[in-house]
Amino acid sequence: MSATIKDIAKMVGVSPSTVSRVINGTAPISDEVSAKIQKAMEELDYHPNARARSFATGMTNTVGLVVDASNEAIFSNSFFNRSVYAIEKVAQQNSYNLIITNGNLKKFSQFTEQNNKKTSQLAEQNNEKSSPVVELIYEKKVDGLIVPPSSLDDGLFYILKKEKFPFVCLGQPDRDDTEISWVDIDNSQGARQGVEHLREEGFERIVLVIDEDDNIFSRKRVEGYQEAIRDYCEPCVIKAHYDYEQLPALIRAAIPFGQSGIGQTEVSQPGTSQAKTKAATKPGTSQVGTKPGTCRTAFLCSSNDLAFHTLKTLQKDGILIPDQAGIVTFDNYPIAEYMEPQLSAIDVDTCLLGQKAAELLLRILRGDASTEHELIPTALIARGSSLTR
Repeated sequence: MSATIKDIAKMVGVSPSTVSRVINGTAPISDEVSAKIQKAMEELDYHPNARARSFATGMTNTVGLVVDASNEAIFSNSFFNRSVYAIEKVAQQNSYNLIITNGNLKKFSQFTEQNNKKTSQLAEQNNEKSSPVVELIYEKKVDGLIVPPSSLDDGLFYILKKEKFPFVCLGQPDRDDTEISWVDIDNSQGARQGVEHLREEGFERIVLVIDEDDNIFSRKRVEGYQEAIRDYCEPCVIKAHYDYEQLPALIRAAIPFGQSGIGQTEVSQPGTSQAKTKAATKPGTSQVGTKPGTCRTAFLCSSNDLAFHTLKTLQKDGILIPDQAGIVTFDNYPIAEYMEPQLSAIDVDTCLLGQKAAELLLRILRGDASTEHELIPTALIARGSSLTR
């Protein structure tokens, strides 16, 4: 039979309430008595009842990480996995458990400040179950949440504010609210580093390649790029929209006519979607060689996928890397260093991102922090795809 608090109290010669206070940390007890109680717990192999302790302290010693479980790609994303690892590590080091919960709140997207009905009432109206994350909040099954900006829709944000529930955003939220605590990568700094490196390497034209700009981290990268390229060359932003079959045509269109014989580009203005081809030859038939009056082009890619397809397109057309064109990619993982040539990369430390988010949430839970915003710096790793000297 398992040992109880009464057994510990009898062995030490104190009241059960004193043992309870030591276990839950709810009142100051002398170091001598605390040490005796801890020793008795070890000798009797006593393990506190988590539910009873939660009832006594009002804390669960559990934090939640919100994800969109309908998006299977999230769980195969190496950056997400590294962040989760860091969050779990910080939680364990501080005697907290981590719960990963679904944050798909589509049915709450119409929440407004005028609608203050409880989740159960809304669920009844919609004839649906409450979202798992909403149940965690209302039933106080976790002490706080870590929420990615993509999951912080109007519904969840309204509930968190109304319940005054502690949370931290894993990334800068796409909403103007100074009361939200968040930790993010300094994406603007990363773009500036990429442009500055390519300028130092002598590339005269620098093209930014992104998938889309409907999220804040992409827009920050565009802002950093535009800031760094100002007074240097005309901006050119290619948006692939995850269509990697169309991407080669956009890459070819962005190379000035005469550099490779591929084509001439109409430079896109800031905020426009893609470059347009004025003239082009068939892939693989271009005559390599920079002609007088043309400039060397480099591509700053927002992901390894974009960099991979950009590199393969240029190589297929006989363009020498980095002699005639250069490439820098955001993210040093997973394939940047395994390409030929190895890709220069703007290193994004998502492990540190998860660590900082978890530490911030725990500080908020302890009352040691209120609202904080933190940007994690990026670092440029120069490799063969851009080093020309």
